[in-house]
Amino acid sequence: MAATDTRAAKTFVARAQQLLAAAGRAGDPEAARLHGLAADMLRMAEAHDPGNVKILELGAFARLRRARRLRGEEARSLLREALEGFQKVEALAPGHGAYNTACAYALLGEEERAMEWLKRAKDAGLTPDASSVSADPDLAVLRGTQWLADFVESLPEEDASS
Repeated sequence: MAATDTRAAKTFVARAQQLLAAAGRAGDPEAARLHGLAADMLRMAEAHDPGNVKILELGAFARLRRARRLRGEEARSLLREALEGFQKVEALAPGHGAYNTACAYALLGEEERAMEWLKRAKDAGLTPDASSVSADPDLAVLRGTQWLADFVESLPEEDASS
């Protein structure tokens, strides 16, 4: 296979996005099956276009999304895989994986690391608006802390014109 085949990669990404959308509407175990198929498509996309930040980010996010539906070691394992993906994204495009890295750490119960990555996302200008951060269920472990209240206070509110 050629080093980069962006056309094939785009085809695999498009199919993965369709599968992820369907997984979001499905209940388990169908959602698990669809997430697995999407992960396969994203691995193929990455093989055709290695180092593509969008593909890496979508793959890591898909793992994060699946982990939200699980508990125990299976969830922790997927969250660690997601973190590996977001770290690859960070190496190629600093800041672009920071917010989701914070979410993964928060879901793992690692509050200090979650706070560190939220700060990085903010420093990169890639943090959602204040109301989105406040409502993000991934950050539940930080909810009710003074740190998160201060952090959210420092973020802009959603732009009403957008």
